[in-house]
Order: sequence, then C-alpha cells, then structure tokens
Amino acid sequence: MNDLLDKLSNYDILNHVIPGSIYLIGLDYLNGTDFMGMDIAYFILLSFAFGIIIGRIGSLVLQKLLYKFTKEAGEPYEEYIKASRKDKKIVLLESTKKEYRNIMSMFITLLLSSLLLKLIKIINIRINLAIYIFIILLVILFGASTLKTNSFIIKRIKATNDEGRKE
Repeated sequence: MNDLLDKLSNYDILNHVIPGSIYLIGLDYLNGTDFMGMDIAYFILLSFAFGIIIGRIGSLVLQKLLYKFTKEAGEPYEEYIKASRKDKKIVLLESTKKEYRNIMSMFITLLLSSLLLKLIKIINIRINLAIYIFIILLVILFGASTLKTNSFIIKRIKATNDEGRKE
C-alpha cells in the first residue's frame, strides 16, 4: 500500500486520486453504490482510474466548451513553451488551471453519470449493454486523448527545433 502511494506524484494525487475519490464517494451517496466499502488499495486504484477518465473529459470536452463560451482560448502552444522557459510560474499556473478544470469536470461527470445510472434503472437497460457502451466511449475518449497528446509532442518538437535553428 505504501509503495503504491509513494509512486504517485503530487500531480497524480491532485488531478486524479482526489477527483476520482470524490466522484466515487458522490456516486455512493447519490446512487447507493458501495465504493467506500472496498479495500482501500482497490479504492485508491479505482479513484486513480476514474480520475484519469475525469481529467480526459475535462481536457477534451470541458476545455473546448469553456473556450467556446468564454472566448478565452489562451495563447498558441508554441508561445506557451517559449514563455514557460522564461517564467517558471506559468507552469505552476497551468497546473492549477488543470486542477480547477478537473474538479469542475468531476462534478459535471458525477451529475451526468448519476442521472444516467438512474435512467438505466428506470428504462431497465441490461447492465452488460451499459458496460459495453461505457467501454466503447472510453476507447473513443482515450483515442482522442492520444491524438491530442501527439499533437502537443509534435508542437514541442517543432518549437525546440526552431529555437535550436535560431541559435
């Protein structure tokens, strides 16, 4: 158990474990599930996994909605890379922004999944079908996450190579 906790970074705890734990506890209270009754190691592992899912929803869906409705899209990623090398506080502020986004995503995901679980009971959908749909949605979510991460890697490589050419 201590080995598991030692391997988690502060980022993992703040952005994955805490939102995932609050999400699971919220599901317990809203839907009568029993995640809190699990072994603590399984609960932390499940919290971490759901925290990652919540973070991906925040990054791929919520971030786009926020940018669309607030017109606050930020600077191009290449500019972020250059500025963060000069001002280390930008990285800290970006991390704080992700924490807020993940917490907001957690509450929205909790609300929607709680309502969805109630709907599944009302219309009597077989749980196996719901699980298959959930898995398909996860494949789509993490496929899109892979593509998004790859685009950031490409932009970082280009920015680093462009800086090297200027020197």
